[in-house]
Amino acid sequence: MNHLLVDMGNTAVKWCLAQPNRQRLGPVYSVPWESGARSPKAMATSMAMAIAQQVHPGSSAGSTGLQARGLELVYCSVAPPHQTEALVAAVCNFFGCRARQFLSQAKVTLSPGTVPAYSGGTLELLNSYRTARQLGSDRWAALLGLVASPRLWQGLIAADGQADAPVVLVSAGTATVVDWLGIDASSSQATTRFYFQGGTIRPGYGLMAMALNQSAAGLGPKSPVVTRRAVQAGIAQAEVSGVFSRGRPGLVAVHGALPVSG
Repeated sequence: MNHLLVDMGNTAVKWCLAQPNRQRLGPVYSVPWESGARSPKAMATSMAMAIAQQVHPGSSAGSTGLQARGLELVYCSVAPPHQTEALVAAVCNFFGCRARQFLSQAKVTLSPGTVPAYSGGTLELLNSYRTARQLGSDRWAALLGLVASPRLWQGLIAADGQADAPVVLVSAGTATVVDWLGIDASSSQATTRFYFQGGTIRPGYGLMAMALNQSAAGLGPKSPVVTRRAVQAGIAQAEVSGVFSRGRPGLVAVHGALPVSG
């Protein structure tokens, strides 16, 4: 069964088509949440049609369901519940598919053979939260994606199975999230374990710029070039400082869906 993966963020909705049996992901698309007077249902219907057009170009509300047999919607969301529920209902209506919410777990195990280009045994991702689902599902999904990308981190593991430094994952969106992962591959059971060690959440680049623009006279887009550059440099330093708040990491991986603008 193919999966339609949808991530509903604070500012935008991202999605792609996945073929688990072939270990293949399609292109990733993104569209911002609409603002205005339209109802959540109308907004969700419009966005669901946009998703349908990307997955099946030329499709319509009447034809998509037949084309999408065997498709399952797998989604995570940090958007308001009414927006999430409306979009899930609209997508399921267009595709005639069922939906499954992706939630954070205490532990995920990836067995040998399920991760492309990796033959090192079992991979585990462990959640440090006492109540696992309190960790945002978007953060958990991103961490799991990093664990399933051995080409990024394999070089960090020494001969004794220990990693000299942790891995840092930076998620750049409405907020900038910095998450830390410790690595232990010394298990006698040929298991490489990743320990989520917590992280930091701070306003994203756009939010910081907006706050200064709205709250500080003379720091907006019409300010002198040298002032705008100073603002950009200050925001960049504030964002980067979280990456090194616990020392020097062995790897910094960055992903995000929002363009950086000055």
